[in-house]
Amino acid sequence: MIEINITTKEAVMYLTARISEERRLRAKAGLIPSDTKLTQLTYNEILPLAEAAAFDLVFLLPTDVFVEESNLTEIITKAFNELTKIYGHKEFLSFSVENANNLIKPIKKIIAESKFEDNYKRN
Repeated sequence: MIEINITTKEAVMYLTARISEERRLRAKAGLIPSDTKLTQLTYNEILPLAEAAAFDLVFLLPTDVFVEESNLTEIITKAFNELTKIYGHKEFLSFSVENANNLIKPIKKIIAESKFEDNYKRN
């Protein structure tokens, strides 16, 4: 098992920074008003930003994390649960390990379907 050594506080810091960037990019694209603050968004409005931010962050991790067993889903789950304190939406507490698994499932599928899985081991 691969143990990712990152605290929940650090994971939340990276996640909230990426959520802010997602908001900025969507505002620039005209998808949300540019003067909207993250704390003004409803849970249903901020959840897609948070999920996109988490996906972007985990996509940058080494392939080993997805091929072998790791604590990635637990880290994602704890970070999402902590978003309740930041954005004031208690619904983040219901974000589960299953939700985290669904979030990273497309990455695992890409890796499983690619021949890269065998090639990366030689690096």
